[in-house]
Amino acid sequence: MSFIGEYRFECNEGRLILHPNLCPVRCFLSNESGLVQLCPNYDPEDGQHLLPFGYRRTMDWLQDILNSYAGRILEAVSIFRENKASLLKLCFNAGKQAVELMDDCPALISLIAARLDPIESIHEYTDQARYIVQLKREHILSYCSYPSSRSTIKMMRKIPASDSGLAHLELFRKIIVEGKCWKIKVLQHADRINWLVLHLLSGGHFESHIRPSFVLDVGRVTDPDELFEAYQQISEIQRIVTPPRIRLKIPCLMKLQDLGRNHDRLVAEYMEARKFDEILELEFPEPPLPGVEISGEDNGSYGIFPLANGRALRDEGLRMNHCIATYAYDIVLENGLLYAYHVDLPSKPPATVLIRRNPCSWTLEVHEIRGFHNAPVNPDVEFYVNEWLAKQGAIKSGKDQGYTEAPSC
Repeated sequence: MSFIGEYRFECNEGRLILHPNLCPVRCFLSNESGLVQLCPNYDPEDGQHLLPFGYRRTMDWLQDILNSYAGRILEAVSIFRENKASLLKLCFNAGKQAVELMDDCPALISLIAARLDPIESIHEYTDQARYIVQLKREHILSYCSYPSSRSTIKMMRKIPASDSGLAHLELFRKIIVEGKCWKIKVLQHADRINWLVLHLLSGGHFESHIRPSFVLDVGRVTDPDELFEAYQQISEIQRIVTPPRIRLKIPCLMKLQDLGRNHDRLVAEYMEARKFDEILELEFPEPPLPGVEISGEDNGSYGIFPLANGRALRDEGLRMNHCIATYAYDIVLENGLLYAYHVDLPSKPPATVLIRRNPCSWTLEVHEIRGFHNAPVNPDVEFYVNEWLAKQGAIKSGKDQGYTEAPSC
């Protein structure tokens, strides 16, 4: 299901309005004559005539496109995580060939949608969109300033629609341009090129300790929660082994099944080297933001609570079954620029959030948020935390420490 209840964009004959969450999906055209339902089951009134948007053809042609492809377009676009409005505009204006391209190579259609100028007039936009989707796949890559070859297209077809955001496609481009043979071979042999595969190959996670077999294992994962947990564990390993921290024996990651064991071993060694008992005695600086407390229907205590010392941080890690305690010394050294909070909302799973002050804007932002056992958090919880940060950012500095008014839950 799409999180957006309604999409609107301009077309030749007015404004196209799409409702992806209705069953069946509905498509309307709004113009000077009023609001006309185009899909499904459109029956034109006597004497009514509408031209299809983006083309100079008959209403029958438009109706055929809508009846044949509207549901298919909306269902396919709902899988993408970003650029949904641009993808809808592209598919409904470029027609059948855009739909076929989206089925064949979601990453390529996402790249086109990102490259087209959304503020161009609908005539210019449509002409350009139709021109691009009619090109050969390799020529489309050249048009978008990507390395052009059949092998590149074959690899792009492995990028899932959900991972076809522009940032991930730029990582893919970086890897191809870099041209390291072992990375190209991994992309060629991977079952899927998901977002974590791209991050691992882009050099962001101690590349010398990542083996091709490990990346190929990651490419076989389809469960987004499993991918996120693996990412959290890899990031945790990288953070605690990066100089000038304690020297630890860094493993070579050969298989995905070895990740959890190596992660737990390194964390245990880190905690031992840092003298676990000393962590329990640490006192943190004053939190950069006060907590917020709300009441649930069961009269329980809920809200966002700062973890004010090493023992509270340790207990949070034990309660949530993750390694937040490894941040203890970082919180002390950052002196209020980094801080951990426990989040507990009524009828929602709990979470742990780290907030950090942006050195450029000096605003507080979510540095990391994780659920039980490093799982992704409930979207409502993440939204609540961001709303809390935004609300606190509007409060002038120097306010007395304490619990403040909560955003609506």
